[in-house]
Amino acid sequence: MTEPWYQKAFGAHYPAIYAHRNNEEAVTVSNTLAGVVSLHDADVLDVACGGGRHMAAMGRQGARMFGLDLSLPLLRTISINERIVRGDMRSLPFQSGAFDGACNLFTSFGYFPARSENESVLHEVRRILKPGGWFLFDYLNDARTLAGLVPRSERTVGNYHLDERRSHDPDTGILRKTVVLTAPGEAPLEWAEELLLYSPDELREAAAGAGFRESAVWGGYDGTPFDAHESDRLILLLEPAS
Repeated sequence: MTEPWYQKAFGAHYPAIYAHRNNEEAVTVSNTLAGVVSLHDADVLDVACGGGRHMAAMGRQGARMFGLDLSLPLLRTISINERIVRGDMRSLPFQSGAFDGACNLFTSFGYFPARSENESVLHEVRRILKPGGWFLFDYLNDARTLAGLVPRSERTVGNYHLDERRSHDPDTGILRKTVVLTAPGEAPLEWAEELLLYSPDELREAAAGAGFRESAVWGGYDGTPFDAHESDRLILLLEPAS
């Protein structure tokens, strides 16, 4: 059976090659969130928590943070390991109504080829939220992403050299990035990241279908308004519809 792309992409090299996605960015989105919901003494689940940078930022706002991710290398970098679990976000290993809030950040959605699989994540997050809870959902703005798509780029980060090729298949809706990672003394590592693109309207429809209503929408981590033509991000603050 072929290994899913995300099991190879989120290895020990990931924090280094995405170092530009830093703690300052996590603090910014945490501050924006804290301006509209209470994080103090809240039980919050970070779905696809990675190395825990958002967990740390929200924890400093007074939240009790819990994290779930499939990547063992990334989970092992988190210091509060008594509140993290390795698991699949399509089937969250938590009781219904266990959390005051949840977040899914830095485009950690659309990893699966079928819409039903991706949207099961939304249903699962809705299930584990308490009545009156909230869900911070961060995704890219598909129109802006496709308009600025760079077919090929190369970059060097520390000892790593990356050759990245990007393409979009309009028939399947898949945005694909093939990465070749090389480092001195190591065999090249290659994988293809595949993201099923959702438009803002499709995301809103999927969220509503999972039992959410929209409380706020932003186009950046600092809370700037969403603009369909100019915003790089689509950030939805959702709450249970009933």
